[in-house]
Formats: sequence, structure tokens, C-alpha cells
Amino acid sequence: MMNGQKVFSKGAASAITAITFALTGCQGDSEGVSIPAGYEDLERCAVDRPVPVEELATDPALRDCDPQGVTVIYPDGQTIKVDEVGAAQASFPQTGNSYELTNWGVPGISAAYDDSAGIAVWGTRAAVKLHIEVLYKDGAGYLQD
Repeated sequence: MMNGQKVFSKGAASAITAITFALTGCQGDSEGVSIPAGYEDLERCAVDRPVPVEELATDPALRDCDPQGVTVIYPDGQTIKVDEVGAAQASFPQTGNSYELTNWGVPGISAAYDDSAGIAVWGTRAAVKLHIEVLYKDGAGYLQD
């Protein structure tokens, strides 16, 4: 298990794959998590290097900008490129583990890793909170401290 800001028990494993379908636009709905307003006015981030997941919450180059196109690197070397605001990307390598990346706009990026031990989530406090909200709405109510 990689160390992230929040760790979920294995009961949440199936929920991470559903995040792609649970995001909604600013209006939102009763089933999804709304993307916070203001993303429409963000300029693209000027980042030309891979950003480690451990730095998503602290890298000043990711503040007040749209990170679309930025490459995020996980502790084991797996990389995923950030898509447009509201999009979630998932990667399922042959190992059976999964990697997820969500562009929340103003709150930033959340990155998650799911293996047999649980789910680790990285990002700004606001992005991690939104990611956790999606997991809970998808029925993954097993938060561990």
C-alpha cells in the first residue's frame, strides 16, 4: 500500500472504478459530486515535468490554474496525464491494482491508488475531500485513520 492522505479499507475497492461516472458539472445532481465553480476561468498550469502524487497538495505550480495535460507520477513509477476538468482517468495494469486521477478544477487534482490493502488518496485537502465524497456516494463508507 502506498501512503496517501486518506486510506480506505478494501470495502471501497469497487467504488474507485465508479468515480468516472459519478462526477457532474456545476449544477450537479443527487447522485454525483459537483465540480466547484470557477474552473472556467482557470488558465492552464505551466508545468513541464512530471509531478509526484506526494506533491499534489504542495506544488505551487499547480495553484490557481487548470492542470490539464500535466503528468502525475505515482511512487511506483506509474504515470497518468491529467485530463479536462471533471474527468477521471483510471489505469488497471496487469498487477490488478488500479490508479485514478481526477481534475477537480479550482480544488486541484486527486490521485488514488487501490491495491489489496486498501485505497490511498493524494491531493489538496479540498480535492481529497471531493474524492472521498465520491467514494462514499458509491457506497464505500469504510474510512480508516
